[in-house]
Order: sequence, then C-alpha cells, then structure tokens
Amino acid sequence: MSGSTVAALYGAALVPNDLDVVPALDQTNLACLAGLLGALHAVPAYFPPPCKGPTLEECRAWRPDPPTAEHLDYLFVTSLGMLDIPPTITGTYEELIAGARSVTVAGVEVWICDPRQMLDRLPAKPRAKDTARATTYAALRERLRTGTDLLPDPGVLDLI
Repeated sequence: MSGSTVAALYGAALVPNDLDVVPALDQTNLACLAGLLGALHAVPAYFPPPCKGPTLEECRAWRPDPPTAEHLDYLFVTSLGMLDIPPTITGTYEELIAGARSVTVAGVEVWICDPRQMLDRLPAKPRAKDTARATTYAALRERLRTGTDLLPDPGVLDLI
C-alpha cells in the first residue's frame, strides 16, 4: 500500500480519495490482480478532456486482460470504492517493500510502505491535491524527522 492512505495511517489529518496498491510485477501476481479487478467490476476512472486518459467508451469497454503492468495502470472505480494501481510511478514493489511494514487489517496481512517513501515520491510539480495537503504533509515530515511515534494509528486501521 502506498499513497495518501499510508499518510493517514501514520496520523496525517487527511481523508484519502482512493487506495493505492503497488503490485509486484511478476506474471502470477498480475494475473491474480486482474482476477480481483474483474471480481470488483473495476473500470478505469474517466476524466473528460482536457485530461489525458482513456475515452469514456474505452473505460466502459475495459477488461482486466491482458494482465500486464501497462494494462492495469489506472485509477479504477470499483464496487468497493476507488483503487489506484500505480505499478512504477510511486516506486516499484521491489523498491517499496524493502522499507515496508506489515500490519493486520480485518485479519489479513497488509504491507504499507514507509511514509518517507510516499512523501519523497510526490511529484516535483505538485498536483492540486498535493498543494491542498502541503501543511498536512509538512506536519507528517516533522513527525518523521523528530522520530515521534511512527507506528501506524490502529484506529485508522479499523476504518479501512
């Protein structure tokens, strides 16, 4: 797990818009992810022009096969909410897992990346949501710098 959900887990005062999951890119895992996306009735989120991305027709016609990183690299609308699959832009699975921490959510082991990795990978040209969250990100950076309790907030885990 990466993105703003990680920041929230570590106490940042924000409400994530989606869940970011960075997958391992081996074929077996991508096939499993494609199956999950199918089961969740996932379709890429549509953003009208001038935004770049698939057309509305392409979003409606999308299917999870072939299970490749390029084909699964979207922000998805699913039956459970928004799910972002960024295979490389926020760091690869191999890069993020080295500093990740395992937590249990609803009886399932989940790996969350180190929040420093999430903060370090924010785009150089801030997006609107990053600009709006700048104060929150600065507070989290300060907590990380001073070594304030860095365990994920267990109360937030109950909300996932």
